[in-house]
Amino acid sequence: MDDIEVIHPVPLVELIGDAIRLSRLDGSRAAVLACTGQIDGADADEEANLVLGERLERVLRDGDQLQPYRNGWVVISSDLEGAHALSPVVDRVVEALEQPIRTFGQPQQVRAAVGVALGDRSQDPESLLLGADLALEASRARGGGVETLEPNLGEAISARLRDETDLDHSIGSERFVMFHQPIVPLGQNWNHPRGVEVLARWLHPEDGLVGPDRFIPVAEITGQMNNLGIELLRLACRDLAHTANENAFLALNLSPQQLSDMMIVSDILEEVESHGAPRSALALEITEEVLLVPDADVRETLGRLSAAGFKIFLDDFGTGPASLDSLRQVPLDAVKIDGSRISPNLDWTFIEMVVSVADQMGIPTIAEGVETPDQLEALVALGIDYAQGFEIGAPQPLLAPVAEPEQDAA
Repeated sequence: MDDIEVIHPVPLVELIGDAIRLSRLDGSRAAVLACTGQIDGADADEEANLVLGERLERVLRDGDQLQPYRNGWVVISSDLEGAHALSPVVDRVVEALEQPIRTFGQPQQVRAAVGVALGDRSQDPESLLLGADLALEASRARGGGVETLEPNLGEAISARLRDETDLDHSIGSERFVMFHQPIVPLGQNWNHPRGVEVLARWLHPEDGLVGPDRFIPVAEITGQMNNLGIELLRLACRDLAHTANENAFLALNLSPQQLSDMMIVSDILEEVESHGAPRSALALEITEEVLLVPDADVRETLGRLSAAGFKIFLDDFGTGPASLDSLRQVPLDAVKIDGSRISPNLDWTFIEMVVSVADQMGIPTIAEGVETPDQLEALVALGIDYAQGFEIGAPQPLLAPVAEPEQDAA
């Protein structure tokens, strides 16, 4: 439908705020639908996701807005008289997503996962988006379908809003620690460095150490990510000074929001140099989301980081809709295959394709989430270069230098 607006540069919360304000004028309500299409239990790849987006455009009402969001889409609806007026919108979204789609020349059944949050006059855009996101998480947890804001999810929103306040008080208060998980080379002829991935933990005032799955989404939605990212960068660079040598690297995750910060390159350079660590020892991990958003500034930032001597790793590849062709769009020094492709069952076909493309690009592959000796043996046979996971070593909070490797090269 031609009247539907797809506006990429405007932040999502601003568009939701506009819809809420518009609804308040005439006493109607606004809603946010977070949705993905899943094929064989995984989010649709980049090509399929674009097709699903085109389908959604055709079925939405005039004035509804469609925006890319994480590994799928967000639909913003306003001028709704109530929950009954939202039902047809949800039905059309599900119908559009669940039409079969062709991948590799074969028709594939798509399962819709939809999270719905219906606002009221007192709703703010951040909590409405958060509600849709939480509802989508609940939908995914039960294998798809439509999940709406039931009372238990309302309680989850309250808990997340409390986390927002606690997180704001924790940033800058030395309440974050870095756990290290080793990344080791596979095979007999490896001559590349080995290293660790640093994984942030938050010392929550009530719940003790909690992982990034709980606090990173809150920081991203509330605009706290840049400040938090600087603190985690500082901690990582402190550790880097202790772990770095010519045979070791330290890998740190960067969020898409951090990459949009104009100061990120200078911030990283300043922290690394102040700790006296070599730039080549720091690997910056990005997600598939960076490959899906056509942001020239982000691509330029990645180019500047690479030109400055930092490594760029693509993290968790295989969880989102990015295609193998998209690997060539940004400078990469390694591709990390997500643990969902390793455990409980190896996805042989996918891993073989990733290894083939990575070999053509001249970059190594890293398998995440390795849990058994059999998986490790199979990954060697598949030509994987690096591996990490509990079979190799669990994340540890104690700072320890990476051991000098033995002579791996033949």
